[in-house]
Amino acid sequence: MRAIVIDDEKNSRQLMSTLLNEYCSQIQEVHLADSVENAIQLINTVNPHLIFLDIELQNENGFDLLDRLHGSSFLTCFATGYEKYALKAIKYGAFAYLLKPIDLEELKNTVDKVERHFKNTQLPDRINSIWVNDSSNLWKINVNEIIAVSSSGNYSEIATLNNTILTIEKLKYFEDLLPKNAFFRTHRSHIVNIEHIVKIQEGRTGKVLLERQIELPVANRRLKDFLEVISNFNS
Repeated sequence: MRAIVIDDEKNSRQLMSTLLNEYCSQIQEVHLADSVENAIQLINTVNPHLIFLDIELQNENGFDLLDRLHGSSFLTCFATGYEKYALKAIKYGAFAYLLKPIDLEELKNTVDKVERHFKNTQLPDRINSIWVNDSSNLWKINVNEIIAVSSSGNYSEIATLNNTILTIEKLKYFEDLLPKNAFFRTHRSHIVNIEHIVKIQEGRTGKVLLERQIELPVANRRLKDFLEVISNFNS
């Protein structure tokens, strides 16, 4: 796995890097950043599995970084000397919250959990529910109740059987997360749950009618693959 340590204190960066390299063999690459700007550049280049994020970073903080990168697929492990930000970190979807000085066993346990997380996401048919963040709250959603996920600017709209939630994650996040045997990206802006399709309209412009009277387009270049998936779904 690839990790980025984001901390404006040189000694803290080096210590975390040493601990990861010497005691966490699952981490093959450790990269270091000392500011939000440097971290963003590294994240876009390295595509990390997880980041170890300090909260107070020069004139900015770790939450500023997450605000600018919401919807990314990496996991966030806060590593800070402040307990007071723990609740806010949870609202930002933190995977772990480590207090400095870093406890080695706690760090190793966290990396073990990260490894298990990514192993499980390679078996998407086993996912029963997901947690999503609407910037104010975390919502637990049953996967089989999701009708469709649609892009809405820098956000995504999740239409379920009972309501619609606007979440800070981008559509690509859900495309990677949701089980491929149940969901299909019919359009650059839409992912649909095959179980909730009511009708498919073919023609020059394909459309799919879903439960709750939701109607979404099917891109012409995706229509053939979509119909094949539907055919296999019935067999």
